[in-house]
Order: sequence, then structure tokens, then C-alpha cells
Amino acid sequence: MQAMAIAPQILLSAASVRCILLARWGIARAGETDGMAWWHSDALSEAGQFALGKITPRAPGRAGIRAAVEAAKLRHAGMLAGLPGCHLFDFGSATELALEADPRLVRQLWAESEGALRARLSEMAKLRGFLIDVAGIGEDRVRKALRLKAAEGRIAVPDHSEADLFDEKTLADISADLAAAYLLSGPGCLVVPYVHQGR
Repeated sequence: MQAMAIAPQILLSAASVRCILLARWGIARAGETDGMAWWHSDALSEAGQFALGKITPRAPGRAGIRAAVEAAKLRHAGMLAGLPGCHLFDFGSATELALEADPRLVRQLWAESEGALRARLSEMAKLRGFLIDVAGIGEDRVRKALRLKAAEGRIAVPDHSEADLFDEKTLADISADLAAAYLLSGPGCLVVPYVHQGR
């Protein structure tokens, strides 16, 4: 009989889910074509919401954020191909399941942040304001991220390891560090922050 590897189960508090999802959603919104144009998605733009409103009239915003997150995830996977690491849009299956474990909480977070996420985040100052004011990422974390150096459109965010992905408190810190590092990007020029795994 062959032994089966079981992925560790992760339980996340509402505060950690909030931190991770708001950071993820803010970056997903900023990267849309009517924002920084980091990926090909218009799901949260005015036109995208109009179209999604015809398909999913009860929840075009939530459908839009899911589509924007998927577009970002695909772009990141392409830019990080061959590198062992995780990024803001994919922390691994156990964490991704934990983030969706309480659908009511996800709906509540969307309802609270929908207005801020409908606004175009088309300038770095607007993105910085969203990350600090809405996602709750501290100004000190933003300043620290802006001192990092990117290479070939990617940056390994320091001070984190693969083991940190299974610690709830550290995972929230990782998501904040990753989100802040997007401020090294510019309109049409994405720098993908990631946590290098395997060290």
C-alpha cells in the first residue's frame, strides 16, 4: 500500500482573510486595462460591469473580481514560469481553499470594498492610497518595498520562506509585503513580486 501525502489544512481568521483578499483585489483592479494595463481584463471597468450585469445581474461585481483575479493569476504564472515560488494570486491549494471557506465573509468584504474597487486605480498614487487606506497596509511596509530592486520584471520578496505560508500571521504579512512591492511597477510595466520557495 502506497502512502498518500496530505496537504496541511490551513485555518484563517477573518482578519487574515480580509488582509489577503483586499490586497489581492486591489492589485487585480489596478492591473486591468483601464488601470495600469498589467493584464488583459476589463472585468471591473464600466464596460465590463455592464456586460457582466447582463450575464450575472445579481452579482456582476463579484463575477468581475473573480475574472480580474484569474487574469492576474495567469499573467503571474507566465512571468514566473519555471521559478519555484508563490505570489499574491496563488498561495497554494490549501490556502486558496481557506480563503474561500466562509462565503459569507467574502461577500461581506466585497460589499464593504466594492465602491473603492470600482474606482480606476490608474495611477501609482491611487494604488498606494488604496493599499494603505483600504487594504490596511502600513506606510512603513510601503516604504520598505520601494527600496527593493527588481530584475527581469520579477522580485523575490525577502524575509519569507516556504514554511511561512503555513503560518496565519506570517501569511497576512507576506500578502501585505507582496502587495506593497507592486508599487515598483508602473503603467504598462508589471514587476511581479513573489516568495521564493525551496530555501
